[in-house]
Amino acid sequence: MTDENGQKLSNVQVQDPQTKRWTQTNSDGFFTIELTNENTNLSFSQKGKETQEIVVDSSENNVSIVLYNQTLRLEQVDIFPKKKKEYSEITLGKEAIENVQAFSLNEVLQQLPGQVTMDFNNNEFKNVVFRTAISSNNLGLSGSLSSNTNNDRKDYFQNKAFGTSIVVNDIPISNNENMQAFTSLSGGGFNDFNNPSYGVDLRQITTANIDEVKIIQGIAPAKYGDLTSGLIIINSKVSATPLRASISMLDATTEYNMSKGFKINDRNFLSLSGNYLASNEDVRDNLKSYNRITTNAAWKSSNKINTLVNTLEGSFAINNDKIKYDPDDISDPKIKNDKFSN
Repeated sequence: MTDENGQKLSNVQVQDPQTKRWTQTNSDGFFTIELTNENTNLSFSQKGKETQEIVVDSSENNVSIVLYNQTLRLEQVDIFPKKKKEYSEITLGKEAIENVQAFSLNEVLQQLPGQVTMDFNNNEFKNVVFRTAISSNNLGLSGSLSSNTNNDRKDYFQNKAFGTSIVVNDIPISNNENMQAFTSLSGGGFNDFNNPSYGVDLRQITTANIDEVKIIQGIAPAKYGDLTSGLIIINSKVSATPLRASISMLDATTEYNMSKGFKINDRNFLSLSGNYLASNEDVRDNLKSYNRITTNAAWKSSNKINTLVNTLEGSFAINNDKIKYDPDDISDPKIKNDKFSN
């Protein structure tokens, strides 16, 4: 056994693939192996050498084999261009959503780069703005902002009602209800529960059934309409899952979740879920509170090769904001804001 330069090769593996018998060449390049068939196909291999396979007659006593060095040359490389995305897109999957203790979509969007991190508070409406102009009253601050929780920052979020759209399973969330609201001034600030020019309240969107969130901060595809300040696409998870019940608590906020997924057949699944959230602004009293009840049913159907998927989803939600001036006086004047959505 030699190489291409005539040098003797030791430790070359010689194997009969049929009988699995094998041996190795010695320091002089010789080997001995028992052949059971008249014509046997032998394999000769060594690291860094090209494997050789030859048919050996059992009557032959001497066989000369030459192993050549392996070459790393590529015979052919095919390069195919990939279409460049025409818009900026960030995807937050299930892992990213579960990474934070999110009670609503608002906490999920806090993970986006460039957003202002606000103190946790579920007792004021939440919205998101990706691109906006800042008024002269706020010189020296710039960038994208999220989650209005301070009346002093109201100029950041005005006139954005149709700027950022939220689409759940290809169905846009309507902001018409907010556009019918009346904003009143009280003590120099905005009413906490009216947001006619601020967009969708993110508190009403629970994270229990979210599979992934796609955020387009630039120009969105035309199929989603004429948008000026980005798009949030939410896809729900519909699959067979065991019965799950969970409780989440943070500060004065407690959330209860229950869900169950059913497999009807290989192409049809049904998911049911319920969610209740109770939140107070202060752990010491319930003067300012927010309660949310959400029920959801989703059915998913697909074709045999899973290239066409249809999701039908129905939900009913109650969102209640309430302010009391004296927790011990039931006749004390109250400010309430109830919203029903389906």
